[in-house]
Amino acid sequence: MRMTLLALVLLGASGCNRVDPPAQDAAAPAAPAPMPAIVLAPLASAAASSVASSACNLESIADQQVVDSSPIQANTRDVGVSGWIVDESAEIAPERISLHARQLEGEGATWQAALPVSISRPDVQAARGGVAGLSNSGFQADLDASSLPAGRYALTLHFRNNAGADVVCDNGRTVDLK
Repeated sequence: MRMTLLALVLLGASGCNRVDPPAQDAAAPAAPAPMPAIVLAPLASAAASSVASSACNLESIADQQVVDSSPIQANTRDVGVSGWIVDESAEIAPERISLHARQLEGEGATWQAALPVSISRPDVQAARGGVAGLSNSGFQADLDASSLPAGRYALTLHFRNNAGADVVCDNGRTVDLK
């Protein structure tokens, strides 16, 4: 009886290490679909008055890290942007912002695109005193700039704060579209 029990235990234990091969006809999981680019649309008119802020950083443009105020050269009309923004008056990150691209030559027209602000930025939160409302102050988006004429554009970030004021954050970023 002891030998039979020992044989059953050894037989059961040896089966624990067995790995079944994957089914031959099992389909691989589909990769998530890429997010569509956000289209820059013409802006009819800018806010009459606004509050200036420097509590933002447009850190990358056209998937290039911004290191100074030199214009970024965009090689395509799909322009990736990323950075962070905070509403200093309420110590929170705005839920949505609008990126404005103002033509610096020609007509001086402005285009805009709404961007969600929801990316975790513990570095921004820590740099601003650990305020809980600033934890998700980052943004990232791919912009479709195919409707914009070639030229240089000033990029600014806009939002409406909790007091109802239009806030403009401008840290001198520009992009050249070919």
